[in-house]
Amino acid sequence: MEEIVVPSPWKKRLIYLGLLFGGLLIIGGVGKLSGSGWFGYRSFAYGRTQIYLLNLSEEAKSVSITGLMEPIEVAPQGAEIIDVIGGDLDIEISSKSGKSEHLNIFADDASALVKLSDDGCLTITNLTAYYGGNQPKDPDYEAFIHKNKRSYVIPSRNIVWPRKPFPRSLDAYGGPGMWVELVGCALLNDRTMLDGYVVLRLQDRMAKALKKKR
Repeated sequence: MEEIVVPSPWKKRLIYLGLLFGGLLIIGGVGKLSGSGWFGYRSFAYGRTQIYLLNLSEEAKSVSITGLMEPIEVAPQGAEIIDVIGGDLDIEISSKSGKSEHLNIFADDASALVKLSDDGCLTITNLTAYYGGNQPKDPDYEAFIHKNKRSYVIPSRNIVWPRKPFPRSLDAYGGPGMWVELVGCALLNDRTMLDGYVVLRLQDRMAKALKKKR
């Protein structure tokens, strides 16, 4: 007759601990592989980040970003908006010609503009006062994006991206309203002309947004 060996209590505890540790390792590893970090800590630490990928070049671009399973294809003279988990983000930009570029941004509860080439200039304007019922005399610029500026992290989630309509209202918890607009690069060297252009565009687009309420 074979002797039945009964594990001692401490051996049982080791087995249970080993199974528990293995389960935790699997759960934590899923978050690591998905780009959200061990146990998804990046989601809690940095929230979601919306990235506007702007391609003003004449060739298509393929973009790989931390947290995305597949590259994003952006057509010539086109743009794509994606949502990823924030934090330290590596961005790889490649084209059919074989050229490859690397950018790195850090976004903490914010949004980000990423130009896929040196083409094009933009302004970023604070809209909060307009949604509060005021009409400032001059635009409240957050930033000027020149040709050699490839990325900019915007400290807000209330963003109006180029070619997108103004919202009826701002998200009360999304931060200040920010409007990203394409402008001629020459305008960035002439503040008077720039202000006139931005004010006209702003008034026109705000009027359209207000009409939607009726």
